[in-house]
Amino acid sequence: MPELFSSGIDVQEIPQHQQFIASAATSITAFVGRTQRGPVNEPVRLESFAEYQAVFGGLWGLSPLSFAVEQYFLQGGRVAIIVRVVNGGRGVGLSLPAGASFLHLRARDPGTHDALRASVDFDGIDESDLRSFNLILQRLLQSGSERVLVQESYRRVSVSPEDERFIGGILAESQLVRLEGDLPDCRPDRTPPATPDKHIGYQVASRDGDDGDALSDYDVIGSATRATGLFALSRSNIFNLLCIPPLDRERDVGLVTLLAAVRYCKKRRAMLVVDPPKEWTTVEQVVQGMKRMNFASEDAVMVFPRLSTLGGMSSGRSLAPCGALAGLLARNDERRGVWSAPSRESVHFNARIRPVRQLDGEDLIRLAAAGVNGIVAGRPGAPAWLGSARTMAAGDSSAPSWNYLATRRLSLMILESIDRGTRWAVFAGEDKDLWLKLKNQVEGYLEDLWQQGALVGSNSSEAFFVQCDPETNVYADSDTEGVNFVLGVALRRPGEFISFEVSQRRDGARIRRSNVNPNALYGR
Repeated sequence: MPELFSSGIDVQEIPQHQQFIASAATSITAFVGRTQRGPVNEPVRLESFAEYQAVFGGLWGLSPLSFAVEQYFLQGGRVAIIVRVVNGGRGVGLSLPAGASFLHLRARDPGTHDALRASVDFDGIDESDLRSFNLILQRLLQSGSERVLVQESYRRVSVSPEDERFIGGILAESQLVRLEGDLPDCRPDRTPPATPDKHIGYQVASRDGDDGDALSDYDVIGSATRATGLFALSRSNIFNLLCIPPLDRERDVGLVTLLAAVRYCKKRRAMLVVDPPKEWTTVEQVVQGMKRMNFASEDAVMVFPRLSTLGGMSSGRSLAPCGALAGLLARNDERRGVWSAPSRESVHFNARIRPVRQLDGEDLIRLAAAGVNGIVAGRPGAPAWLGSARTMAAGDSSAPSWNYLATRRLSLMILESIDRGTRWAVFAGEDKDLWLKLKNQVEGYLEDLWQQGALVGSNSSEAFFVQCDPETNVYADSDTEGVNFVLGVALRRPGEFISFEVSQRRDGARIRRSNVNPNALYGR
């Protein structure tokens, strides 16, 4: 009988539904607005302001978004998603000499600040082939720079439309340029080097681009069917905070944009960070302005007043605070958890930033009653902090605890995490222990949050409950309705649950506030 040997390693596959639920991200911030350059209506994920400069062109006087993104990273933000929006405009042109004519190319992205250049050579092409050429396209960091950000190389392309390597068809896949105008009668000339010691020459784009007109509210809103404007974020996996900075230095975002944005945020389980209008310079103006605006939502947050910085391009400017606030919240999430409200001891603004107006204790109380958070700065050199942490619900929320920013954001994190972590249940098939496994999985996740101090209660039964049994699935069909369960979490007081019904279906999850009596369930 052969001898059996063991490596000492025992490998066992763990079914997906037995794994822990991972907490979803809480501080990925999306920005929608105008930039110097970059792709249009395309969400771009960035992890530093240096990356923003490389893709979108850095600080620009016509772009409040650029200053908001700078402040976001300065205050501690780690991940941003940028959606560039334009109102008209066109890209810069590249005209490559071709005998007595030109091969005209046009940048795909509109704007005057796109630093493009091109080079033509005939290396490796048969001397008898007079229609083919090699084309190199480059995007530089800025005009005059030698730092190449993007390069595209096209070998043996042709100016003949009958050729399978026709330049018009090939450039349809280019991220930099497109073909424009009539074709020349011959291929482009070889690009001569700028100096004799250079081996490769480049033709630089002209400055005939157009930055377009100032944005309107409808440019920012965009179209859900075409995934433009803020709806371009439908192509992003997740975001938690949405910033829409002012349209320009003198024009604030309109109410129509705020309504569309907060509705979209509710769908994506995100928070809208709203800037106070520029004309609000006193607390009385804020209070009266909020009444006239008639905008209340637990999925939105506002701080007052605006901010100013010392030094740099933004020195002396009145800056919309959305980016700085999002960065502050992101830093607080990392250090203390999303369930911990920003406080004067733990959160302060960096980079010599100051509110443009001083607030006192009475001001903070009046602002909080209106659903606005006050930013307070102490003596010179002292930290600045949020005077309170409220949502813009102003007492109009379906759950009183959602009047507070920390508890609302914690609720959104819990729902997003449970949605993503329990999708396996739809495809579990006829598992007789499905309800029990699902209940145990969700309870394990909520138990971990309670241990971290996110949920309140002296014991777990005061902090949360989960119900997944025949009662919650009495009308469920495994093929159409999926699996249903109810959960409740105590966010501010032990045993005082906010309850939700979760239905995982093949076409996605359905989550709504529960009409089950949470006190009866808790007592049971």
